[in-house]
Amino acid sequence: HSNYVNQLIKKINQNATGSFNRIDYMSDYALNSPFIYHYNGISLYSSIFNGDILKYYDKTLQINMPIDKNSTYRLLGNRQNLLSLWNVNDRIRVNHDDNLPYGFKIKSEHKDNKVRWIHSKNTIHYPSAHITNKVFSNKELKSPLDKEQAMLQGIVSNNIKDVNTHFKANKNLLSDSTIKLNSAAWQSPTKHLLQVKQNNGGLTVQLPKSVSNQFKDLYFEMDLELLSPDKAHDVKVNEYTQERNKLTYKYRRVVTPVTIRIKAPDRIRLSLPKGKYRVNLKGIYGEDYTTLKDASNSLEAVKVSKTKHGYTITKNKNSSGYIVLPTAYNQGMKATSGDQSLKVEQVNGVMTGIKAPKNITKIQLSYTPPYYYLLITITIFGIICSIIFTRWARQK
Repeated sequence: HSNYVNQLIKKINQNATGSFNRIDYMSDYALNSPFIYHYNGISLYSSIFNGDILKYYDKTLQINMPIDKNSTYRLLGNRQNLLSLWNVNDRIRVNHDDNLPYGFKIKSEHKDNKVRWIHSKNTIHYPSAHITNKVFSNKELKSPLDKEQAMLQGIVSNNIKDVNTHFKANKNLLSDSTIKLNSAAWQSPTKHLLQVKQNNGGLTVQLPKSVSNQFKDLYFEMDLELLSPDKAHDVKVNEYTQERNKLTYKYRRVVTPVTIRIKAPDRIRLSLPKGKYRVNLKGIYGEDYTTLKDASNSLEAVKVSKTKHGYTITKNKNSSGYIVLPTAYNQGMKATSGDQSLKVEQVNGVMTGIKAPKNITKIQLSYTPPYYYLLITITIFGIICSIIFTRWARQK
């Protein structure tokens, strides 16, 4: 526990505008840091939460985490689009921040004993709680970057009847690249088997500068798995490092493919320890953040205020469409406007969406756990039965 971080987070919370402000911070020693320091975070240590969160991380968006352990959701891969979608405006790191996301600027640095705390702010002001009319088809979205950009503008649907907006897929830049081996050799290129002969060997992927200079970040998508020997190891892609556990570690989390965000260079270096790997490069996608900036300027924000029983959402009377909220959807959510019930559904992976018509301005969002009233009824019935049985037993 750090008194400095505690005070810093208190100050951030006091200055926060809106109910969903999140902080990109997680202690190495306390994965549930948000519960310790009382803030809305982007990390979770639990195996009992909704399986949709697991799908969102590992399948839908292929969010690469700092370590491959089960039962944890660790941050958002330093990806500005996701940080904006989830209303992350502050970031705290210890000693250094080699993976500072695009659009974040260091605000302060503080030395506390032997630790240097780095606090940065998001300079891109995306209205994460907003209303939109755009509906994209999930089938048109080919990469995690496609999905992020679609979510920034509207909602993603599996129902073709709801779709009203076409999405042009981002180009896969892998065809523009050349790949060289570094202290490594292909044992079987068709089976993607790579033998790395020395530590920090692997692959170098070269892009023309005329291509890489168009972008701020690159999304590097690949299948990668150590086959032998059985050891803990690091996977490095330029400035990014992921720690991986031994193959026999029972809590190891196997995710494939993975997508790693790096700053946009013309040379991508995949560095691996000595060993035998399965390596399949699937895609390189460039992000110039035009979509994020355009959405930040064009989307209509809604005002959200916390109440005793949930949230009050205020929108323009003439607006209609899907209200998107940066909070995880849960069965049991209910939205009303006066006597009118509104549909609440899961959108954009795990977010909360409310279909709102014109001519209403105030919406109440509340949550009641599934089977809550049934369980209360059963509990009361059980108590009554216990009292009756106790009295009967005494009389007997």
